[in-house]
Amino acid sequence: ELKREGDLRELSRSIQDFRKTSGLTPSDKIALVVTTDAEGKALIESGKDELMKATGLTSVEVVEGVTEKGSYDFKLK
Repeated sequence: ELKREGDLRELSRSIQDFRKTSGLTPSDKIALVVTTDAEGKALIESGKDELMKATGLTSVEVVEGVTEKGSYDFKLK
């Protein structure tokens, strides 16, 4: 459980970095598409509500695809 919480915090930090590099403000609500491996998909689905609240997402769509293990690719929907 502690590992999962740490992984969710790390993912949240990555999403916040993506928002910053995309020129978004903290008040901007966004829909996000995340490409990740099966493990990442399971993590996002298990903590989806928590993640959406922490990062200001209106929705998050998870696409399983080829990425480096433990990495995520983000794009705005």
